[in-house]
Amino acid sequence: MQSVHGEHFSRRKWDLFIKSRPAPGTKVSFAEIEVELCNIPCLNDVIEEQEEDRRRKAGIPSQLWFSLR
Repeated sequence: MQSVHGEHFSRRKWDLFIKSRPAPGTKVSFAEIEVELCNIPCLNDVIEEQEEDRRRKAGIPSQLWFSLR
């Protein structure tokens, strides 16, 4: 997926995908990722993930962040 999504590749989304699989330690099949390959993240997705990373690094709980918006 990283080669298809390029600079918009999300390590966080990939890790969540791997952890959510029925057998996380097994090889990934094309059938599992074919839909995600077509779902190229938009700029808003990238910005949202960057903001989430900044909040996490700053130690701001997500519940508090959303109430400040």
